[in-house]
Amino acid sequence: MPSPQASFPAVLRFCLVLCLCTPFTTQAQGVDCNGEESNGDFSLSIELFAEDIGPLTDLNGSVTDLSGYNTYRIFVNTEGPLDILGTVYGDDVRPLSITSTQPFHQTPLFPGIANALVNVNNPLLFTTFPELEYDSWLTIGIDQAHNSSAGETAIALIEDPLAAFAPAFAAGGDVVINTATGGAWYIDDADLYTNGDAGADQKVLIAQLTTQGQVSGDLAMQIFRDGEANSENCIRPYLSFQSHGCMDASACNYAPTAIFDDGTCD
Repeated sequence: MPSPQASFPAVLRFCLVLCLCTPFTTQAQGVDCNGEESNGDFSLSIELFAEDIGPLTDLNGSVTDLSGYNTYRIFVNTEGPLDILGTVYGDDVRPLSITSTQPFHQTPLFPGIANALVNVNNPLLFTTFPELEYDSWLTIGIDQAHNSSAGETAIALIEDPLAAFAPAFAAGGDVVINTATGGAWYIDDADLYTNGDAGADQKVLIAQLTTQGQVSGDLAMQIFRDGEANSENCIRPYLSFQSHGCMDASACNYAPTAIFDDGTCD
């Protein structure tokens, strides 16, 4: 009797080996990224969306107390208005982390890993359930469920099955991607949709974070310069942000993305 391996089609065996061994980040948006890994003139910035939010009462009378919680939005700042962000990723060479010194606020109204992405966010529900406006999520360029008529598409997620990052974040924990296989949130065929377009303000939203703590992170990205979606025109910056730090530009520990001074200037 032939062995199970011998009876398994050779082409399919090869495909499975290739798919399991190829890092997810090379598959994440339809175009391999063979361009440079410099940071160029790209950067990350953090903006305060809401400060010390306070108690919120929904239509049913239930109260969610977000006293002391701040909501931050993280942006990729690009070199020009035509640049396109397609993927935010991490692996063991360029580990991704989004951390807080206190848990992230995640609404219990959405189940499972749906809580990790912006795809279920609906502003029409904010009046009924006001805590939804301050939910924590990951995105590429949109702050609510995608609008197809505006050329937008849903955010996709790909993970190392042995080290999934979305469940921990959906439960209020940190986002950590640091395995050889890696993981990402992304949009396929980024040049066909408007999500990742930098636009006149030259920035693309990648996350909203609500917490009582201090947030920081290190992120790798795939960006097409001037909107030309080809392998050689893809750049992979690796950038950092932090909400609290020294805000004195003359100090040796100056934190350029900080929006709260923590008194640590040296």
